Amino acid sequence: MSKNSTMKRLLLAVSLIVLFLPGCKQFDDGPVLSLYSVEKRIAGNWYFDRVLYGSQDSTINYMFQRIDFIYDKKMNGGVFTWNHNFNATAWYAKLVEGGIWTLYSDRDSIEFAIIDLATRDTVISRWRINRCAYTEFWLERTVKDTLKIEWLLWKWAM
Repeated sequence: MSKNSTMKRLLLAVSLIVLFLPGCKQFDDGPVLSLYSVEKRIAGNWYFDRVLYGSQDSTINYMFQRIDFIYDKKMNGGVFTWNHNFNATAWYAKLVEGGIWTLYSDRDSIEFAIIDLATRDTVISRWRINRCAYTEFWLERTVKDTLKIEWLLWKWAM
């Protein structure tokens, strides 16, 4: 086998791998390439690294909060729990919310259907995904056409 033929095969193999690996090319802040699907990167226990309401840094209000995402292939998303104080020693209904998360067909947005455990009311919100790495998850949404909310979440790499 010639050297030129080997190089062509190697280039073809690398091109196919890059083409078929699930990446986050659609997200503004990447990553460009990933070994995990978007859903598998979302799954896990996420902590708030930074929260912005417009230009106001509200991170301190989210310091002890965590969102746990569980992926279910049949749902095109999964379920989640939002623990408002993971350091609390007692369980209270208002400290934990939950619901369903779904990726939109364009896969650059996620919808949360948050179910209030006390009233059984459901609040739905759509968030744009700006970054979806295995340990970084950046979301943003605009409410009332003016207020931009940004969440920068992180998780431990296992």
